[in-house]
Amino acid sequence: MCLVLDSTYRPPFSEVWWPDPEDTTVRRLVFSAEYLWEDFCCAARAWSCICGWESQTCRCSVRVKFSTDPTHFPVGSRITAYAIPWWWWPQGDSCFALCDTFEIRINNTHWYVGTNRDWQYIGLDEMGMPRRFFYNRRFWEAAWKIDTSTRLKKYYAYDLCTILTHEIGHIYGFGHHCNALVCDTCFQDENFRRDHPERCRCCYEGIMNGRGFTEHDRCMYAKLYCPELASVRIDQTAPREAEGPRLQLTIPSGGALIRLQIYDLRGRLLEEIPAQWYNGGNMTIEVPTRGVSGVYFCVVEVNGERCLRTIIVP
Repeated sequence: MCLVLDSTYRPPFSEVWWPDPEDTTVRRLVFSAEYLWEDFCCAARAWSCICGWESQTCRCSVRVKFSTDPTHFPVGSRITAYAIPWWWWPQGDSCFALCDTFEIRINNTHWYVGTNRDWQYIGLDEMGMPRRFFYNRRFWEAAWKIDTSTRLKKYYAYDLCTILTHEIGHIYGFGHHCNALVCDTCFQDENFRRDHPERCRCCYEGIMNGRGFTEHDRCMYAKLYCPELASVRIDQTAPREAEGPRLQLTIPSGGALIRLQIYDLRGRLLEEIPAQWYNGGNMTIEVPTRGVSGVYFCVVEVNGERCLRTIIVP
């Protein structure tokens, strides 16, 4: 998987120069569109290097959009970026999307880039530069000094590589955190973390919940995409009814013809099950995934209408 810039959604600023915290008459370069490719590569390689795929030819291009479109980010939106498709949502959404529709949208609206860290809208600075923006990884040192400066509280910087790495993680099938409430308590309450280390030990900490790219990310990615490197353990005592991917479908009362198509993350058709007739009611259907770990997309066609289900095989 690789990232490409959508030519119709280029960054609104070709360069961003911010005041030096020690001498505000001097400006430091923190962003240049010329170096976007480095951040795209940085984010893609963070994941692909785990399985040793960094040298493979790109087979799935994710379009990156620096969007000022209010339909993407409504007025006042504080969302920094999001990925399409949103695979961390519950299964059963009705949209049909495969590799050529993947994209990452980055908020470049004026109500976002013209704000400070307290979310007050203050417009562009005297040089016409945005006060909240994204920096190239190669300029991290200058951006970090400005971002943490007590003299320049109106400026706020985001590491573009980190944001893109996070959003690609969503496309690979990862959510923001585990579902255990105790994990949120561990992250929000330092006293709880100190007093109950045994309860916090198993909680996920990584790029998907804003804590940098860690061994947790490398482990969960490897277990899905190159399990031979991660020692995936299968519980042999699990009941057979719980083994293998299954779809729970509600069939219309009059019955329906159902056809299944199984795709991998790159949009390649792996399996097609011809249309079969099913009686009305709740139905469990086996989905063939050849027993290989990974994220799969199952296109379910019911009486000609299609919906998409995400299947994760550990």
